[in-house]
Amino acid sequence: MQNIFAFVEPSFYGVKYVEHTKSLGYEILVIVNDKSNPEYYGYEGKYDYLIECDIKKKESIYDALKNFKNLIGLLPATDYATPNTCWVAEKLGFKTMSYDSALAERNKDIARDLFYKNNVPSPKYKTVKTYKEAVDFTNMVGFPIVLKPTNAASSQFVTLIQNKEELHKEFNNIQEFNETYMGFKVRNEYLVEEYMSGQEYSIEVFLEDGCTKFLEITKKLKTNPPFFVEKGHILPIPLSNKEDFMNIAEKGSKALGINNGPLHIEVIDNEGQLKIVEINGRPAGDEITSKLIPLSFGINIFQNTIFNYLEKDLNLTKSKNDYSMNLYIFADKVGTLNNIVGVDKIKELDFVSDVNITSNTGSKVHPPKNSDDRLGYIIFTGQTYEELMKNKENIENIIEINIT
Repeated sequence: MQNIFAFVEPSFYGVKYVEHTKSLGYEILVIVNDKSNPEYYGYEGKYDYLIECDIKKKESIYDALKNFKNLIGLLPATDYATPNTCWVAEKLGFKTMSYDSALAERNKDIARDLFYKNNVPSPKYKTVKTYKEAVDFTNMVGFPIVLKPTNAASSQFVTLIQNKEELHKEFNNIQEFNETYMGFKVRNEYLVEEYMSGQEYSIEVFLEDGCTKFLEITKKLKTNPPFFVEKGHILPIPLSNKEDFMNIAEKGSKALGINNGPLHIEVIDNEGQLKIVEINGRPAGDEITSKLIPLSFGINIFQNTIFNYLEKDLNLTKSKNDYSMNLYIFADKVGTLNNIVGVDKIKELDFVSDVNITSNTGSKVHPPKNSDDRLGYIIFTGQTYEELMKNKENIENIIEINIT
């Protein structure tokens, strides 16, 4: 039996962990909540061993792994399983993010408290359980505010609130949101925050024992309020104040006690001051890590994560310096998707790397409220930022989404 690396519930970005770790010559063990998940998330046939257990309970994962032979590492491969996985990895003696840090990066209220304690710029906030507590916060800061769950993802139930009537309606709605992906429970504590206007970015970071080994900045294109759905990513983005991004990334990661591996840190330039929206102790999703970073810099973050946790040398040297973008496709009205015209022509463009249409003709569609409402994406490159923007315009002039 070869050395085995284990992943808890690969999905979304986590599927790439399975693929890239397998390519390094290790055997793969997946720990899943349901044995049908590998087929559902697209990695059936890419692993060597599977254990089915209740990943929502850390003791269940530990009991499944404690006697497994030849295991050399364990990583979470979905956001929701991160704290439980890190607890088990610590107990088994593997290098990992600490359990406390994992709880902080998964629970926005805990992270906010640590940012406040450590003087890390972030929005004014309050953790609330009731509508009255939320109203009390608005009496202090005024409207607009943002209401969000403390432990969800993908912009689920993140809403801009303009007045008390909207707050009452949306608070009732968010209280009905009790369960998210894979059966994980949504906490009944919520965040109310001051609304931060300004351009949003994400900082893609790789740490080794607290030292920054890679840092680049992604510009986020987002829908207009009241929802905050990402409609595109540009990597890298030319900025004159990159050092400011480096400083806030360092302060934020130290506040949460995260010292190793990839981080995806979301920030907003709020009237000239960077403020942290959230820190995710994982590679960026939305094809940023899997496609944009390799296209722009020739770097494999997934493999470097394995290297880091196995105490091997990193390989984060850039082999190129190009620009890349992920442009999402959305419906602009409620209706039935008839077709998306121009896809074949776009695929033929020499600067286009990937086109993925995820909605079928006849699907019921609507303008986006969260990331699940995307119809597909187009990934493309440019040798300069200006060339990338011209390529984006070219694509937008070709594609046509027909809805009735």
